[in-house]
Amino acid sequence: MVRHVDFSPEGLRLDARLYRFPAMVDSVHAGIGARYLRSEYNDDNAVYTWDEFGFKAFGDKMRPYLAWFQVHVRRDEYRAYRNNPVSVFTGTITVSGRPIEEVSFAPGWKKTLIVAPVGPYVLARHFDTPQGDYYELYIPNVGTDHFTPQPEKAS
Repeated sequence: MVRHVDFSPEGLRLDARLYRFPAMVDSVHAGIGARYLRSEYNDDNAVYTWDEFGFKAFGDKMRPYLAWFQVHVRRDEYRAYRNNPVSVFTGTITVSGRPIEEVSFAPGWKKTLIVAPVGPYVLARHFDTPQGDYYELYIPNVGTDHFTPQPEKAS
């Protein structure tokens, strides 16, 4: 059972195991040690859900790698979103060993998002969304500025 998640410049640590992104699905699965579900997310990506732990990850549909990893911490209209984990993570979350509550986040590009650089990764905190609250560590797109707030797009 995973009890500790640490986001760091080296990657994602689940208990004592470190994963660098892109991470092999089989390696992450072996470290978590629980059943996961795989679904197609869109034309290019697959989503992997570990219901028992509140984890969800995204990767390339054609290759067994993960590039995004989410840790869900609060439910809100939760199951309305396809592939959300059934449970939320109840363990400890840190960033480079510091409690997540001590981390300084900057405003993100939408009002329900704050971000922090963590080495080559972006750590995003999504809150007050219909999908629930979650932390997400991912490899930023090259040439994309993830730290300057962007205007909200009109719907």
